[in-house]
Amino acid sequence: MKLAALDLGSNSFHLLVAETEGSSELRKLGSRKQVLRLGAVVQEHGQLSPRAFERAFDSVARLASMARGLGAEKLITVATSALRDARNGVAFCAACQQLLGVEIELLSGDDEARLAYLGARSALRLTAGRVLVADVGGGSLELGAGDGETCDNVLSLPLGFLRLGHAFPLGDPGGARRLTRYVQLECERARWQLGRFDTLLLSGGTARALGKLFGGGIASASTSQLLQL
Repeated sequence: MKLAALDLGSNSFHLLVAETEGSSELRKLGSRKQVLRLGAVVQEHGQLSPRAFERAFDSVARLASMARGLGAEKLITVATSALRDARNGVAFCAACQQLLGVEIELLSGDDEARLAYLGARSALRLTAGRVLVADVGGGSLELGAGDGETCDNVLSLPLGFLRLGHAFPLGDPGGARRLTRYVQLECERARWQLGRFDTLLLSGGTARALGKLFGGGIASASTSQLLQL
């Protein structure tokens, strides 16, 4: 069976098309990434501007067409922080369904954290003990903690890199200090809510960039692994 997952994120849209024969193993058939930076637009205007709306709509149309061209029998499309926060995010999802036939599930922060946890654990099965998965996005940071396939605690924090960059411009006097303090306070709240963990897994494009920066010493897994659920 050929399946496709389309992740409408705050920084970029990601498509993954893969084939499975009923097992947990996938054979990748194709993928594409389009950088739209919708989170920055939503931070500035509170919604998608007409231009951003059009660009995002055209991107969904192109990526859905690519999925169909690769023979995908089912397309799973989810939207995260930017469309969740945008005043016209629901209207955007409705337009995609009505005009493109693409049904979009607007994920809550908790749903996003849980999917990131399950995807990361399915990709890194050898990790033992209690694990905290941190999905670092453009609009938010999703945290999911658990043991094995059981995710028993989730939390969504407003710590996406686009959101932070807009709120705390590093060029402003004291910007770096205010940013550091804000992140520390949010992480302290998360520490008490999520409890202890043995291993930290970072998920998403930002995590992969950090992994390259630190020479691959950081384990990461794409949220596109939601196809394995």
